[in-house]
Amino acid sequence: MTADALMLLSANPLVPAGFEAVASGAGLLTLALLVWALVEIFRCPGLAPGWKLVLGLLAFTLPFFGPLTAVVMARSHRRRVESGELALTAMAPRGR
Repeated sequence: MTADALMLLSANPLVPAGFEAVASGAGLLTLALLVWALVEIFRCPGLAPGWKLVLGLLAFTLPFFGPLTAVVMARSHRRRVESGELALTAMAPRGR
């Protein structure tokens, strides 16, 4: 291709520029991270409904760091429950 042909391609308003592709990719990455965070939050065993709500709101309000923080917190809580460090409240024996 000649320089004139490349100039015509870059001037076409229908062809997205590089920054538009990067911005779209960042938006899709953030959306995927949000979906992953919500799945991790609501599948986490033993997490109180109030904490699920707080983590869900955190994931929605902060664009990138909210879902990342929610995923880390939900996964660490799940690991603690699975290792036996935390007992599930529904399965904990009731003392009398």
